[in-house]
Amino acid sequence: MKLIKAALFGITGLCILVTLISLLMPSEIHGRRGIVIKADSEKIRNQVALFFNWKNWQPEFKENADKIVYHNVSMGHRPNCDLTVNGRTTNYSLVRNNAEFVTVIQKKKGQNDIENIFTFSKDSATGGTYVDWKFITNVKWYPWEKFAGMFTETMTAPLYEMALDSLKHYTETH
Repeated sequence: MKLIKAALFGITGLCILVTLISLLMPSEIHGRRGIVIKADSEKIRNQVALFFNWKNWQPEFKENADKIVYHNVSMGHRPNCDLTVNGRTTNYSLVRNNAEFVTVIQKKKGQNDIENIFTFSKDSATGGTYVDWKFITNVKWYPWEKFAGMFTETMTAPLYEMALDSLKHYTETH
């Protein structure tokens, strides 16, 4: 009985310690990738801001999509689309669109929203456009979400890099 009490006390103490440590960790997970594209920023922005153009460069849209439904594509409405891959739907909503940046919110049921911010600036060295893609995820206070968040950027970075390379290839050749 003493051994069981000690084990339960130790496990409870460890859980409390892990929770307290996780509360000190940030609730926002940031990642960032960038690339220089030898194309006009307006041409690149049109690929990013118009969801029906995402099939030209975004790997999920051009390779894995079971179904894509575009909503509110007319002027005066916030454009968004639903992308279904393997029976799971992700909603993409355009929040901001101006000459300097485009912001898109990505929502998937059961997961944290991801804010994607594309910034466009002139690259003086090449004469092209530097595209900076920042992604921000807000995680809940749960210890497993906070600790998993430490690895989110590392796990998703290759997908963002592949999408940026595809955006570069498409806008430079079309």
